[in-house]
Amino acid sequence: MNKHHPRISEDDRLSGAEGLLISVALSYLLLVILFTTAPAFAAADRAEDGTARQWTVALDNDLYAAGSDRDYTAGFRVTTWRERDSSTQFGLLMYTPDNLQRSSADRTDRPYANLVYLSRSRWQMNAQSDALHRTTVTIGLLGSPLAEALQKAVHRATGSERPRGFDQQIADGGELTARAGWTRFAPVYTGVSGAAGARQRYLSVVSETQVSAGYLTEASLGINLRLSRQSQWWGDAADDFVTQLDEPVRANSGRYWFTGARIKARAYNALLQGQFRSSAVTYSRSELRPWVAEAWAGVATRWRGWDIKYAVRYQSAEIKPANGGRDQVYGDITVSRALGGR
Repeated sequence: MNKHHPRISEDDRLSGAEGLLISVALSYLLLVILFTTAPAFAAADRAEDGTARQWTVALDNDLYAAGSDRDYTAGFRVTTWRERDSSTQFGLLMYTPDNLQRSSADRTDRPYANLVYLSRSRWQMNAQSDALHRTTVTIGLLGSPLAEALQKAVHRATGSERPRGFDQQIADGGELTARAGWTRFAPVYTGVSGAAGARQRYLSVVSETQVSAGYLTEASLGINLRLSRQSQWWGDAADDFVTQLDEPVRANSGRYWFTGARIKARAYNALLQGQFRSSAVTYSRSELRPWVAEAWAGVATRWRGWDIKYAVRYQSAEIKPANGGRDQVYGDITVSRALGGR
């Protein structure tokens, strides 16, 4: 059955190209504001031993890659490192259906959903196995009105169709949630090519094992590849919707490439199945696929303490096709900056 999408007049909506340009411009404006004001905190953001702090801002949007506006439509993460073995992250994830103009519940498409969260991660290197372990605890709020306000503001600024169905979102009005997770990263292969010096490159292959319980209950196996001028293998080994490992930015410059894939066995997803609070549209376990595949590829540039990354990411459909399931592609831009230090 074909869905009906109400017409939007040319006066109310810009062209897709104009909307994309404005959306990207707004994203870069946010990055500029954050990182031009961040140095003011550098003096206070310094460890007792003089090691540098790091701040990272990441922006996700399907417009950065697919040009669509549905499913995982946008998100951001702000990560701070106050010690070498711990990080704190604040973020927002937003999901929307395909038809943004429909205000009533739609059982043939995914529901609106959002998560505002705060996570704390601890890192530990196993000297014997050379494996890196991460333990993360996250608390969050489902169904926050913040996502609706932000998305409507962006759509108003870009002249695109404004979402009308946030009243039907998962846990509308807010519901507390939590998640605990453990991840292990281990080097599989490290090779060196080229003569010593500017032409030397390191190829790193890293395995990833992860389990978590809470609003996302799942287990996963992944593989990460990176080609760079640095021998540290763990820089891009971790990448997830909720937590990520952001390598402390080095003083040297260069470009590197990364790619990877992951397969997840997912038992529960509160962003589709809801929790305790009643939601207009939720899915049962039988309406969802137990396996989810992810893949990504990107490029990064490091220059004078700045680290800028762009990646395209893919996720297979979690919802079965009869209930509005589809694969999704989105892009992300990540900017890191080391502050303070000796």
